[in-house]
Parts: sequence; C-alpha cells; structure tokens
Amino acid sequence: MLDTTRKVATPEGIELTLRLAGPAPRAMAWALDLAIRAGIVLAVSSVALQFGRAGWGLVLLALFFVEWLLPAWFETNWNGQTPGKRAFGIAVLNDDGTPVRWPGALTRNLLRAVDFLPVLYGIGLVTMLCNRDFKRLGDLAAGTVVVYQAEKPSQRVFPEAAPVAPPFPLSLEEQRAVLELAERYPKISSTPLFLQFAAGKRDYPCTPWGNPTFTPNGWKGPCYLIGDKYYGTWKEFFGDVDWAYWESRRDPRCHNCKMHSGFEPSVVRKLGESLSDVVTMARWQLKTVRSPRQRPAA
Repeated sequence: MLDTTRKVATPEGIELTLRLAGPAPRAMAWALDLAIRAGIVLAVSSVALQFGRAGWGLVLLALFFVEWLLPAWFETNWNGQTPGKRAFGIAVLNDDGTPVRWPGALTRNLLRAVDFLPVLYGIGLVTMLCNRDFKRLGDLAAGTVVVYQAEKPSQRVFPEAAPVAPPFPLSLEEQRAVLELAERYPKISSTPLFLQFAAGKRDYPCTPWGNPTFTPNGWKGPCYLIGDKYYGTWKEFFGDVDWAYWESRRDPRCHNCKMHSGFEPSVVRKLGESLSDVVTMARWQLKTVRSPRQRPAA
C-alpha cells in the first residue's frame, strides 16, 4: 500500500513514529465518505424537492455543506477522522503530530477541488507520489499528514492475591518497579504468579533443578547462578546435589534471590495447591499467550 513512517520529535525530546497512510487506504476511506455524503444529499433531496425552487436551494446548501464543511467538521471533532477514515483506521494530524484544528481541516478539504483535477484526484495522486509523506496539495497547504491511528492498549488488571511479606524489605521504588512490570506481564514471558512473588505478594520455595544448565565443563550445580560443582553426567548431577537444602533457600547466597529460572518452575510445582491460581494461569494462557491480539504488529 506504499506506506512508510515519519519521525516526529516533541518539545520534551520524545521521538514519535507515525505510520503514514498511502494512497490505497486513503482512496478506500474517500470512497466510503463519498457514499455517505451522497446518501445524505439524496435524503435531503427526497424531502426538499417537494417545495419546488425553494427546495432546490435547500439541496444546493446541503450539497455545499456535506461536500466542503462536513468533512472538516468530522476531522476537527473526531480526532482527525471522517467516518471513512475511522472505518479504515487512519486519521489526519498536523505535521508535528498534534491534533488537526479547524483552520487546517478546512484548508485541506477546500483544496480537494484542486486535487480532484483533472478527474478522480489525478493531481492529488501525482502530488502524493512525489513526496515521501504522501501529501496531496491540501496537506501541503494545511501542514497535515494522514497516518494510521495508533491502537489503544488494552487495560491490564493485576490478579488479586493475598499479601505475603517478602523475606527482605523492598524500597518503595523497587516495589513500584516490580508492580509496573507485573501490570505489563502479557508483553513478557513471565507468568503472573511469578511476578506476584517478585513483588513480595506471595512466597515460593526454590526449584533449582527446574532449569538445569549444561556447560562445556558439565552439568552446573546446584543451579543456574551458583556453580559450586560441575557433574559429568545427568545421573551424578541429579543424585549428588542436596536439593532439599537448596530448595529451602537457607544458603546465604539464596536469601535475596528471586531469579525466574528457580521460581518459575516453583509456580508450576505449587499450582495444584490453589484453585484460584489454576484459574489465574488458565486465563493468562488463553487470553494472553494464545491471543493473536497480543502479537506485535509487523
């Protein structure tokens, strides 16, 4: 569809990326808007023409209004969208990414008369193909661009859980960081129950054997982080390590550990102990992991 992107820097120094809409989606949006405008004029005509010459005057006024003023009104009051643009997910913005206002919307719509020449937006199409922002003459004069509307992120609800005091205190900033991460858990691979554990809202024993690590020196024991010893075979590794000791987190090196490699497996181990946890994980799996809406846009 000949789409591209445009970088815009805000006064705060934040760079925004706008996805520019090419000729194809804009043409389809225009066709839908044209059908709607034609329907309005026909509806007015069916009533107004019953009044003779005065009715023709009403028809001409309605034609002027819906052809030149109504699109500008929609773009000003519908966040840069007409009904056609809304249907195809595109919108008009100012060049700096701010919402379009009445002067810009009116300017770009009045100049459609020039863009339409000689037929079916011939000049407008040539102008769009001659600049990287796909601007027709009306956009160049008004300082506007047509972009794809950004998708609104769905609201994330952090699952409820009984508070559990963490084995060591977290500062307010640390707690906020963990909870903000947890609210975004559909975008990362961690389970919601592990993130509750990381935030101190529940507790788990460690499962150091849940993610065994094999290195050029052999199997690393007892866990991913601590390599007290390397074992040549899996049987030696799994049979010689004192798993009860490491699961209890009595070792000083384990006191502050919340590593996902040791505690994500614990979520699975302890899942059957709570029906509400099973429901939470099932909802996360069905609504997040397997939902195509969560996949990043290409």
